[in-house]
Amino acid sequence: MSFKVPERFVTDKDVNMRMISKSFIKEFMAVNELDVTKSYRVEGIYSERNNAVIFNMADCNLYRGSVEK
Repeated sequence: MSFKVPERFVTDKDVNMRMISKSFIKEFMAVNELDVTKSYRVEGIYSERNNAVIFNMADCNLYRGSVEK
């Protein structure tokens, strides 16, 4: 699976990426035993070799910022 990421995503820690496919998000959260009614922040590292952002779902935190609607 792949995603188009925002420019500067790898170089600027303040750039965020959001996934908005409801069915994908619900399944992804269920597999990781997360509450689908909450938002989470997951930090990762960019692997140039794999051209991918790698993150550990065990390190996700409840998102406490404002959520745009």
